[in-house]
Amino acid sequence: MKSKLCLGTVKVGVPSYGYSLTNSIDNHNTLFLRATEIGITCFDTSPRYANSEKIIGNFIKKHSKKLFISTKIDNLNTNDKSVIHKMRESVLRSIENLNIEFLDLCYLHQNELSIISNEYVLDGLNQLKQEGLIDNIGVSIYSGEELDYILKSNSFDWVQIPVNILDTSFYNRIVESDSTIKVAARSIFLQGIIFNTEAIKNHIPNADRMIELLERIKLLGEQYNLKLIDLAVAYVCSLQSIDQVLLGTTTIRNLEKVSEASQILLNTNIKNMIDEISIINKIWTNPRMWT
Repeated sequence: MKSKLCLGTVKVGVPSYGYSLTNSIDNHNTLFLRATEIGITCFDTSPRYANSEKIIGNFIKKHSKKLFISTKIDNLNTNDKSVIHKMRESVLRSIENLNIEFLDLCYLHQNELSIISNEYVLDGLNQLKQEGLIDNIGVSIYSGEELDYILKSNSFDWVQIPVNILDTSFYNRIVESDSTIKVAARSIFLQGIIFNTEAIKNHIPNADRMIELLERIKLLGEQYNLKLIDLAVAYVCSLQSIDQVLLGTTTIRNLEKVSEASQILLNTNIKNMIDEISIINKIWTNPRMWT
């Protein structure tokens, strides 16, 4: 079975990103090679992630690997048609950095509704698609308003949304809409904070409640000899309408752990219990609202 996992590379370019308990970094080439060996052939990056595009490009050049690459466009001004020129520059720069001929998937990283719905931006994306510089276009979103527009517009091939054991609200809205848009799940570990109790206390409002729910999920896992990381990965991978699950790591050890967890088949009882535990608090699952 083809892996749903997609290697997120923000920490490749920005090692201090997130709240993981360790900042260990393995050699990038070794990490990428191991990922492809265990069936992960999708890499997600962005010009925002420092030099991650160039690091991936060097790997592709050295190993001649055929990967599914997604990157992003941001910092757009939507006032006039010049935005199309800026988009073209961004896409061509990414293609050069990545040592590829076209982008398999290009997201709008700047996800305000005014940008997503702007006619010049949409025209620019479709023009780049028609020219063969982009194969698929998508949006990485944070709000329900943005998601509602995307589902109604039918202008995009992909949407990237936060999905995790504490929040499947965006995912549920997509399923209920009967949309055929492809879905990439990000923030499955909430930037690693679900494993870091001290970081939860320091950054999350109503932290005690979040910690309590995570403890209940851990106890559930213990009944089936599963750790929190196993449940976090297996649960999201089990969601039928998820096409990609983004994994952000810089170590082979964690890469292999997540890969193994993605193959775990959760029984209906576990999934139902996680659904019941997952009480939604939007502040928890939107890092922009953390302190």
